[in-house]
Amino acid sequence: MEKIRSNRKKVSWRNKKAMIFYICIVAIPFINFILFQVFQYVNTFILAFQVYDPGTASFHFTSDFFFNFRSFFEEFFGQSGFAIGIRNSILFSIGQYMMIPISLLVSYYIWKKMPANRFFQTMLMMPGMISGMVWTVIYKYFMDRAIPELFNLPFGPMSAPATQFIAAVIYCYWLAVAGNMLIYTGTMSGISNELLDAGKVDGLRSIGEFWHIVLPSIYPVLLVFIITAIPGIFSGTANVYEFYGQSADPSAYTIGYIMFVKAVGIAGESQWPSNAVGSLFFTAIAAPLTFLARWALVKFGPKEY
Repeated sequence: MEKIRSNRKKVSWRNKKAMIFYICIVAIPFINFILFQVFQYVNTFILAFQVYDPGTASFHFTSDFFFNFRSFFEEFFGQSGFAIGIRNSILFSIGQYMMIPISLLVSYYIWKKMPANRFFQTMLMMPGMISGMVWTVIYKYFMDRAIPELFNLPFGPMSAPATQFIAAVIYCYWLAVAGNMLIYTGTMSGISNELLDAGKVDGLRSIGEFWHIVLPSIYPVLLVFIITAIPGIFSGTANVYEFYGQSADPSAYTIGYIMFVKAVGIAGESQWPSNAVGSLFFTAIAAPLTFLARWALVKFGPKEY
């Protein structure tokens, strides 16, 4: 009898330890969610109805409840910078979606160990081996020093206002292909050999294998990339700030860049309430688009072979 009680105590203590371990593990993402999601959104909402007082260096509510909303929308519809930012942000996002099939094909090529796959893998992995700051400097010097020398140009693409945005976007897309390749190839490695052999028995060749087996198998991962790119329309800077700081040509503006420069510029804290209104406005647009895209992609997406 005492032995049974002793075993019960051991089991009970093990259950308690397991519960403590579970609580500790779950607490980390839960606290992260509370601090960086819930608290951030609540603070943004409150900040949208406040103004900055430089005398006391603090924020307080104003009698004109919608002052920040009027200020933001007057700036949004009145300044050409926002129009350019919207255009560039949409173009950048379209380019990101166009890079997805390229990333998939490159990942499939490397995963199948086709000729020169090691070379392509090394070239695409290089951004992950060296600091991003170092790559930014190397790319900037290449575009502004090497390109003019090679093609006898008066200045490089990153110095010409008309090509500043394109030069920054090319760098951003290169990094995107490299990062996506790691995730795609890792997911492809999890596809069972039995499924691939079944496809070969059914007469599937490389294109058929990619379309009917590989793509449906990695579709949940692909879904994440497609959906998370939608909010990025309003928050992505396309690496413009990394290259040009606060002195980028207006032709290179994106919405994310404009909002970021407003927050860190000379006016700084006084612009935070206006940025908070912008965040609420862009969230109101991005949220339904994101849910609609997820519903459509899940409903009409490819099914597994």
